[in-house]
Amino acid sequence: MRNTARVLAWYDQLADDSDFIRRACPLCGGDEFAALEIGEPVGRVGHNVLCANCGLIYQNPVMTLEAMARFYESEYVTNYRDSEQMARSLAAGRVRLLKQHVDMSAISPELEIGSAYGAYLVALRDEGVEVAGVEPSREMADSARREHGLAVTAST
Repeated sequence: MRNTARVLAWYDQLADDSDFIRRACPLCGGDEFAALEIGEPVGRVGHNVLCANCGLIYQNPVMTLEAMARFYESEYVTNYRDSEQMARSLAAGRVRLLKQHVDMSAISPELEIGSAYGAYLVALRDEGVEVAGVEPSREMADSARREHGLAVTAST
């Protein structure tokens, strides 16, 4: 949470950006939050925040549906393809962190929304977790199925 000031500055820059919508916590309606630094790049699509009222982790602000459609059609696949090694490394780190706190057999089956090429699903599957995913990019969902044998559906 040490990057809250940086995120708030970015958040304020979006005041006139019609591609983003500021939102209250979707669980409790609270409007106070702290930025979460989880070691993942998030700049273009928003930031993960922790609701100060109820503790829900959510993304704020969020892209409009129109901006999201443009992003997934033009930038997303190229950006992600260029960082596949990083995605595998981040996935392995997430699973290591998860294993410290959760019995892996207790989370099966696991559904990941936004599964990209499936790096996180592969890492979970390697731990014996039954996995499936939903991915907005048809190209990435097809690749996850073809290259990793994952049950990933292309949908928004």
